[in-house]
Amino acid sequence: MLTRQNALAALIVVIAGIIVWRVFFVHDGVTLDFDNVPAAKVVKSLEHQTGITLVTNADLTKPMSIHIHKAPTFEAINTVAIRLGGDARLAYIAAPDSRKITEAIASYQTSSNPGGWTAFTGFGGGGPRGQQPDGAQPGNPPSADQAGGNRPPRGNRNGGGQNDTAGAQPGGGNPGGGGPAGGNFGGGFGGMAGLTDGMIDPRLVLWKYTVEDDTSLQSTLFQGSVKTGALFASPVDWNPPVNGLPSSAKVTDMARAIAKASKGKVEEVFLVYVRPDAPPGGDEEGGPRWRPPVTIFSPAPGGPVGPARPFRQEWIAERTENQIALLPPDQKAQVQKDMEEMRAFRESLRGLSEDERRAKMEEFFNRPDVQERIDERMSQRESQSSPQQREARFRNYVQRREAAKTANNQGANNQGNR
Repeated sequence: MLTRQNALAALIVVIAGIIVWRVFFVHDGVTLDFDNVPAAKVVKSLEHQTGITLVTNADLTKPMSIHIHKAPTFEAINTVAIRLGGDARLAYIAAPDSRKITEAIASYQTSSNPGGWTAFTGFGGGGPRGQQPDGAQPGNPPSADQAGGNRPPRGNRNGGGQNDTAGAQPGGGNPGGGGPAGGNFGGGFGGMAGLTDGMIDPRLVLWKYTVEDDTSLQSTLFQGSVKTGALFASPVDWNPPVNGLPSSAKVTDMARAIAKASKGKVEEVFLVYVRPDAPPGGDEEGGPRWRPPVTIFSPAPGGPVGPARPFRQEWIAERTENQIALLPPDQKAQVQKDMEEMRAFRESLRGLSEDERRAKMEEFFNRPDVQERIDERMSQRESQSSPQQREARFRNYVQRREAAKTANNQGANNQGNR
């Protein structure tokens, strides 16, 4: 028989459950209202409100100012990443135990790289990373043609530091790629896989699992990277069989199933990589191109995908369709149209010489409608940057323009003196 005390206790438990649910799982959006506080405080507030884990090599002691009110979760994550000077990338880090995951994350945060990990980013690679024996930097990921439209990582494209009011650091300004294992969710406008970048929560992308002969963990993680756009990483010497996965699930749920099937651990994080500044003279004309150090979660060096993991164009198409499915109805039609246009454009490049390809690409990207769409995407990112970052990007642009003008004048003078 239910006594009054038992009934009261049950009511308290229900009310407490409702409060916990509303606090941790239901909210009207993310609010970040900070002026000139350490970036760590902003990140901690973001993590508390959203339940995510953000991992970055940025200096979180630097001051940051940010003011967003009731923003959707991923919009807030993306804005904080941009203010830090990088891009947010969804990642799943798998290992036999939590200790190895913690060690790998610590290495990423300090920009150190003991090696021993393999990462899959949808480029179609994967392999051990670390300092090369001769101290040289590893090569680049595959080209856009090899990777179904993904651009190779190009470093920080944000051109600024973290603070609205204090010293930004000039950085890149290239609107198409992110830093190693930082990066956006699949490339800029030029890649079909990047047409929904910044518009959806990547954790909700559906992964329709394809059963293959190779059911090893790393083969499964490679499939996930191509089909969802997330980064997957695991120790290179750990590759147990993975069986009994669901036929279809959101990427976040599939990652949990992989952890259970592999008898290991998987941690979901958002990686934000901030590209270090080039050393003085590191990118001088005629000299070797400076490359930032690879991270512990950087993808394997370039080259086409090997026969063990053949590239699957149909997986890219599936990924894009599943991303589009998450868009609001009023955006689906336009993105679908863009996808079909990009597919037709890529087909038109096949069989052309390098000069013909370059001319055709220049013609395409100079079209007013294409320029307008690129400008829209860049404007969206610009709106999430701090005033100091925007100022730094403009300063970089002026410096590059003046340098190009000086170089052209010197070339003309040299020709005239001959």
